[in-house]
Amino acid sequence: MTLMIGIVLILMTLLAAAVASVKVPHTRLSKYELKRLVGQGNEHAITEQYIETYRSELYSFLRLTTLLLLFVTLIIALTGLGIAIGTIVAIVIIVIYAPLARLPIISRLLQPFFDSHIDSLIAVIARFSLLRALLNAPQLSLPLEPKVHSREELAHTIEHSGAVLVPRERDLLLHALRFDSRTVEELMVPAQQVVSVNKKELLGPLVLDDLHKTGHDMFPVINKDLESAIGVLYLGDLLTVDAGRHSSTAEKAMTPGIERIKITASLRQALLTMMNRHHSLLIVVDSNDQSLGIITMTDLIEALFGRRIDEDSTPDSA
Repeated sequence: MTLMIGIVLILMTLLAAAVASVKVPHTRLSKYELKRLVGQGNEHAITEQYIETYRSELYSFLRLTTLLLLFVTLIIALTGLGIAIGTIVAIVIIVIYAPLARLPIISRLLQPFFDSHIDSLIAVIARFSLLRALLNAPQLSLPLEPKVHSREELAHTIEHSGAVLVPRERDLLLHALRFDSRTVEELMVPAQQVVSVNKKELLGPLVLDDLHKTGHDMFPVINKDLESAIGVLYLGDLLTVDAGRHSSTAEKAMTPGIERIKITASLRQALLTMMNRHHSLLIVVDSNDQSLGIITMTDLIEALFGRRIDEDSTPDSA
């Protein structure tokens, strides 16, 4: 008789652990995405939304079933084995059932059965409003929409977005996300590397050819050095130059005036300065207003989009 009770207690404990291990299916989609797909008639999304609607009640049902099985098991132990031994056995059951529920072999016992009958269970819950009210547990309601708590986390999410974004889109978003946190110092061309044009330089064909070979399309015009910059020469604004008689000087061909920006300024501040002042080149200065280098609109575009604008005309290999 004691052996039979022992077998029953073991089976009941395993059953309680198996029920406790059952997981209610949970959509990985956000509420917004789920609603969007349902609106498009996506059958899989409709099924997931149906389950999400009753997930709290399903969770309560599993927990209550587990508690009921444990209660019955404890009653059997106390009545079948006596108060002393039954109490000891009951304590052991309470202690071991939760660890048992985490064992893979236990969690696989009832999960397939639950998954295949979840629609029937939901139908019963939906049919009986009293049952739903009893099972409805506000504290077990759906979790809040997932939130991103840092720019780094958002960048990580974008980087691991899978097929949702093509590589080009992912690259664009990551560059845009990091744009505001970068400073002018990271992007500037140091003074010793800056190609400048003296204001008295005659813009003959040879000079223009040398400027074109640099690969740049704008140059600070100076008196002696970068500290004395007085304007910007834009190659795109220059028409053909008469090399024989009337070659223009850089001072006459330049756009007069030049803006300066602190080396600690953000790239966003540099972009806003260029847009507000209608300049495409800024002189970068230190805290004492000493010239350290330059930063151009082209540099900012490359930092913001991850590529030059003219690259958009080439086929995307992504």
